[in-house]
Amino acid sequence: MIINKDIYKCPKCKKLHFFDTSKPYSAICPVCNGELVFRLNADCDTEQAEKYKDLPPLKDLTKDPDSPYYIPVVECPYCHSKRTHKISAFSKAVSLYYGDVYAIGRASKNWCCDACGSEF
Repeated sequence: MIINKDIYKCPKCKKLHFFDTSKPYSAICPVCNGELVFRLNADCDTEQAEKYKDLPPLKDLTKDPDSPYYIPVVECPYCHSKRTHKISAFSKAVSLYYGDVYAIGRASKNWCCDACGSEF
């Protein structure tokens, strides 16, 4: 069975909401009570949706250590911020080439904290 639905997006909480056009609905977000913005009108196949409803959710490949798309989350040991970035080999090489006073210490470090500036 095909059902016609209006798709709205909430600018506050960034969630999508689907409403059946055959039933009355409000253009107010049920999550944050913000005003919803109309995105599009679409036909939904309920039989296909029922078939895929019971399938397990897709695995997030960025959180699986065995995946090639894995993105490690490194925490700063000093301020415990997760806003860190990897120090590139090029950056280490440039520091050594220009004879930076701290170049030897930096060459052994792998991560830099964006919050406190420490290297570890």
